[in-house]
Amino acid sequence: MDFGKISTRSIFRKIKLMPFGEGACQVPLDSLPSKISPKKLKYLGVWVTHSHKDLYVANYQPLEVMCHLKLEKIRYTVRGATKKF
Repeated sequence: MDFGKISTRSIFRKIKLMPFGEGACQVPLDSLPSKISPKKLKYLGVWVTHSHKDLYVANYQPLEVMCHLKLEKIRYTVRGATKKF
């Protein structure tokens, strides 16, 4: 059994590619062993988008919504704790 082929296949299955530029878009994407993500991919916890204009929508807005939900949960918990005393 050739373990190198098995490990290489498993690595290529986990890799996601996003084509940037004209040269990358001319390559037949079906010939690559990896998954292709044409719109966005996550790198080090940040969504990288094809257009810099979409970075705000992809990264900041979900973070803002999550912060508002957590703050509401904290406010609700504090209000409930003060009513018990």
